[in-house]
Amino acid sequence: GKSKAWSTANSSMRFKATLSDRGVSLLERGFVPSLEKFGKTCCLLLREEDVHFVQNATCTDGPHVTAKLDRQVLFQTNKYHVESKHSNQIAFEIDLHHLLRVLRSAGAVGSESLSVKLTTKRTEEDPEPKPFLGFVTQGGDVQIEHDMPIGYPMENDEVDQMLREATVAQVCPYYLDLHWDLPRIQQVVERFKNISDETRMGTTKQGDLHLQVEKTSIRMGVEYRNLKVAPACEEPPSLVASNASERLEEATEAGDGNSVTVQVKNLNKALRCPMDMQERVLCGIAENRGYVHFLFVFSHEGSRDHMHLSIKLPVAEDD
Repeated sequence: GKSKAWSTANSSMRFKATLSDRGVSLLERGFVPSLEKFGKTCCLLLREEDVHFVQNATCTDGPHVTAKLDRQVLFQTNKYHVESKHSNQIAFEIDLHHLLRVLRSAGAVGSESLSVKLTTKRTEEDPEPKPFLGFVTQGGDVQIEHDMPIGYPMENDEVDQMLREATVAQVCPYYLDLHWDLPRIQQVVERFKNISDETRMGTTKQGDLHLQVEKTSIRMGVEYRNLKVAPACEEPPSLVASNASERLEEATEAGDGNSVTVQVKNLNKALRCPMDMQERVLCGIAENRGYVHFLFVFSHEGSRDHMHLSIKLPVAEDD
């Protein structure tokens, strides 16, 4: 069973680290609350160079959410060690609310350092060793220990599956950067919630975002024009139609636009991730119109892709 697999694998599994101040801040204020919007649990995948959080549809009721942070962003230099017989990779399920509580309590005691290690414990109720993350918060003369229960470390094939799910390989043909217009878009989608459960969402290579919602006698639509398009492509022809829905149709017919229907609640969660430190908020529609992709991109001391948050929203069946 799992406990046997755990005890034999455990002899060669090690994880020990001290989080950096920036790492604690990024997790506590950004990544963990964002993940928690979509589900209570997630898989934590530890690798030599980076750490991934993965939430698939079973955790979230639809959306596919992943986050990646490089070791040098999350941990203090030379204070990160992960070791296993499977290419030094370890994966297990964690409770996000529990993790957030540990991070917040570290902040509350004015922690000078927060260290963590993979450990096992036997409890009075259960003689079998159970896996935990053991956190130690050090602040002045105060030392606080938190033992956070985790799922049994995954088997090799499950770890490989998690890595596949964590890799944002499939990308959309083009994205719009919503970063500067995010507050306005959030307000509109918040109003949509009172009208309908679903919204039609369209994007064009001309840099336009279309959002439309309708229910019986109410129809509401908004168009944001001239957003930044990534990757920068050849300038598509200007649209000549005189109103928003005709412009979207014109772009779509020319192969320069696409639209899908998504749930307003999912769109609202994606737009309201508390990621105020990001450089870009990219939004795209998959070429096969199978999902809407949000990608929160950060820069770290001038270099790109040291961390990101990726959210794929499912689209309505009729698409």
